[in-house]
Amino acid sequence: MFDKGTGIGVDVVELARLERSLTRSPEAFAARVFTAAERERARASARPLEHYACLFAAKEALFKAIGLPYDAGFEWQDLDVDPGSARRRPQVRCTGAIGRHLGDDRLHLALGTTGRVAMAFAMRVRSEE
Repeated sequence: MFDKGTGIGVDVVELARLERSLTRSPEAFAARVFTAAERERARASARPLEHYACLFAAKEALFKAIGLPYDAGFEWQDLDVDPGSARRRPQVRCTGAIGRHLGDDRLHLALGTTGRVAMAFAMRVRSEE
């Protein structure tokens, strides 16, 4: 059985490494990992690579916080991350296997970037807490 409790997750993504993945197979990689809405927000961003890196770090941190192993049957696109802005905190929309697994639990997310790396900290809070 998968963990149904409170959890945390952290991830760091090197922008240069993500850029290589996006350059090798830009459409295939982006379409597999990011939702259509995430790709649209990244294209509209002033710094698309940093935007994508924050999204990737967010998804990795969220998977850890949720407590699902990589072979649990979820899809990358079961998470739609809106990184927010200086005035609005990040938002996460869960669908598919992840949405079913979470139920009423809440996810919190903090993101940051240095220009070389993107960082994400995620927290899952049980609905009873």
